[in-house]
Amino acid sequence: MARPIEQDGAVYRRQDSSLWWMRYRDRQGILRKESTGVNDWQAAQKKLRERLNARDGNILDIVRRGEALNFGQWADFFLDNYSKPPIRELKTHAANLRAAKHLKLAFGARRLLDVTADDIELFLRERLRQHIRTKTKSGYHERGPVKPSTVHQELRVLRRMLNVAVRKKLLPSNPCSSVEFPVAIKRLFKPHYVTWSEQQRIERHSPHACATSCASSRRQACGSIRNFCPCGRTNWTLPMPPSGFRIPKRRMAWRRFRSLRLPWMRFEANFLLLDRATGCFRVREQSVSTANP
Repeated sequence: MARPIEQDGAVYRRQDSSLWWMRYRDRQGILRKESTGVNDWQAAQKKLRERLNARDGNILDIVRRGEALNFGQWADFFLDNYSKPPIRELKTHAANLRAAKHLKLAFGARRLLDVTADDIELFLRERLRQHIRTKTKSGYHERGPVKPSTVHQELRVLRRMLNVAVRKKLLPSNPCSSVEFPVAIKRLFKPHYVTWSEQQRIERHSPHACATSCASSRRQACGSIRNFCPCGRTNWTLPMPPSGFRIPKRRMAWRRFRSLRLPWMRFEANFLLLDRATGCFRVREQSVSTANP
């Protein structure tokens, strides 16, 4: 009968090394010996506990592979498996390639575990100080500085890469979660709000299916006020009232209704009266006036 094992693992010193070493057994019972890479005994004990927890969670091989993986190898793996269609759009893959070119220049030779939040912030500051270089027949031409939105896109790509590594148990946590972007970005995403005349023009020159979707989106814009008391068409003198439109009767819904600022109608003062008995609003007679769309 085999002798029972008294310890899961231990840390020890070697005569030819100033670092602490650890020994433990994997799930197959094979004895493994490796360096902890630290001089402190407490840090070596923490490293041993991480190894034992990974062994108990059956992810020891994944953790050891992640420690030997450098950033350049992981970036190539990410671009081949998590960036191309059909997982992502072709334009997204092109943007990831542009961002990965600068990321691999900065972190390509480092281990994936060695990339810290401070290193990422230094990379962002260095990128914001750089200038755009374009290749011409006479050589490289230097233009203005790199825009903050471009650098922020590289940070988003890096965050996505490391999130996948965390999900694959190659990293304990994502260092991008502790990164603060050095500058403020204005108008990173620029939404375009379609006016009433543009919407009417789209519906007039589009097929029936597209016109139906435009009308549906118009009704969804007023979704917060659709479930209240209906208003008859006799109370409206609008030339083209939207179908299914209802007047709000509650305080919060009325505030959201007023914030829409619809261009085809205007409101006069004292449009609604508050009924204190019921706590709801009621409509004043002859209070809606029209305006040309």
